[in-house]
Amino acid sequence: MTAALVAGLLAGYGIAVPVGAVGTYLVSLTARTTLRTGVCAALGVATADGLYALAATLGGTALASALRPVLGPLRWVCVLVLLALAAWGAVTALREYRGHRLATRTAPAPPSP
Repeated sequence: MTAALVAGLLAGYGIAVPVGAVGTYLVSLTARTTLRTGVCAALGVATADGLYALAATLGGTALASALRPVLGPLRWVCVLVLLALAAWGAVTALREYRGHRLATRTAPAPPSP
């Protein structure tokens, strides 16, 4: 049990330590207001994160058992959606690249002095 606790703490610190957008906002808020306001905001964020984790744990367990019978077809649907998104992204990137090349190729040369 101790090993699982230590592993969980290390994983939690690995996720929580890097400063993201919310951490940056909390530092900025604390710098603009008081330490008390910053601490209260941080506790609010931590509470919301804890509630989201609880909901994900409980809901994920129930959802996993409900999805187990359709897991095979669901995987194929996910594969098809990801392939469609990849194709759409590739086509969009190629169109923009070709449009940029065409625009630079047909642009008039600047006048020489």
